[in-house]
Amino acid sequence: MKNQTVPKKMIVFCLVGLLCFAVTGGRSWAGDVDALGVPEIISQDIRQRNPHIRSVFEDWQALQHQVVPARALDDPQLSIALSNYPVDSLRGDESAMTGNEIRLFQPIPYPGKRDQRGKAAEENANSAEARYQDQIARSVAQGRKAYYALWYVERSRQRIEDELVELDYLMALAESRYRSGLESQAGVVDAQLTVSRLREQLIQLEQQQREQLALLNQLRSRPPEYGVTVPETLPLTPLEDTTDWWQHVGQQVRSASPRARQYQAQIRRAEHQKTLADLDRYPDFTVGVSYRQRQATAMDDGTDFVGAELRFNLPVFQDKQREQIAAAQSQQRGSVDRWQEYQQRMDQKIFALRSQLRSTQQREVLYRSGILAQSQLHYRSRLSAYENDLESFTDVLKSLESWRQRLQDYDAVRRDHQVALATLVELSGDDMVSTLPLIKKEM
Repeated sequence: MKNQTVPKKMIVFCLVGLLCFAVTGGRSWAGDVDALGVPEIISQDIRQRNPHIRSVFEDWQALQHQVVPARALDDPQLSIALSNYPVDSLRGDESAMTGNEIRLFQPIPYPGKRDQRGKAAEENANSAEARYQDQIARSVAQGRKAYYALWYVERSRQRIEDELVELDYLMALAESRYRSGLESQAGVVDAQLTVSRLREQLIQLEQQQREQLALLNQLRSRPPEYGVTVPETLPLTPLEDTTDWWQHVGQQVRSASPRARQYQAQIRRAEHQKTLADLDRYPDFTVGVSYRQRQATAMDDGTDFVGAELRFNLPVFQDKQREQIAAAQSQQRGSVDRWQEYQQRMDQKIFALRSQLRSTQQREVLYRSGILAQSQLHYRSRLSAYENDLESFTDVLKSLESWRQRLQDYDAVRRDHQVALATLVELSGDDMVSTLPLIKKEM
């Protein structure tokens, strides 16, 4: 039998595959990102797997199934009676009054009541649908914000690790100068304390990283330690700061967003309930038909009887009707007041978001074009001066700490910008991501 050899290309392919698996370490593949710089798989998981979203969806479906029953007539009533049988014989041919009767009754509400009940139920279902869409927007926004927080924690860890690498050089330099009598022991101890403090911060950041990852995976209905790949640099999505565009966004939030449609449906529902309360002052009625079967007797040939019947309920207790109308009016006014309060709150929120987004964009440019380079140059110049005995070691440590802090501030600006943008999309409705006039060029 000939020896079979495995092709070298196959071996290389397998090794590359194993290496990729080892590097990813079970992390979820980021894939495509949406307009806000978040992997689309995260939003998809939240929409499809989040149990709270599914429960709100079922609430909507339950209310939708109540529309048809609200418009339907009450069930008809069937009555069967054996009337006027003599107790001594129970015979049907002894008395002309004896007979077997069947009756059919149909309750019918006053015209307009069924329609108003159906419309009120329909608007209740519309409100639940808007609440479901709003819950999707809320949950997806929470997922995006958790992702931004996770990125910031990961980036802060990297900043500290970079500073620790720089501190290793500074400590080696300080210890060498200490042995040469050019540096005091206090300077070396200061560097050691700085290293210990940074390592403590790393431990705290690791805890925050686990918490943010668990929060994000809870929204995705994933295991708490399910991995998420975050980029080294978070894409920043700048907005076109024009008055016309912001007016369009404000109008969208105030009148066309899922949350706005929820308030509008509640107002319409209250209007239908008020109309229904007015109609309750008028009587409902019941129509019926009957058929009486009789047997021949000595004095009667037993002809069968038919009959028809019309019944009215009498709404004579007007106090009850007046209270029902007053309650419906209060509910209607309350719905309008809540709608007006929502619009005012959204106007203020949009104004604040516009100011915040304008500020973060300006600060991002300022950091990127000046502050970061200046902080690095300040540290390098201090270090160079220290190496030439022109600067104290403590000042060099402070300069390094300041440089790292400016880098973290820059990361926080990018995070805050994306968080504000996620809030804006949440208020507008998650479907607005693809239609908002954003400048998608990364900064």
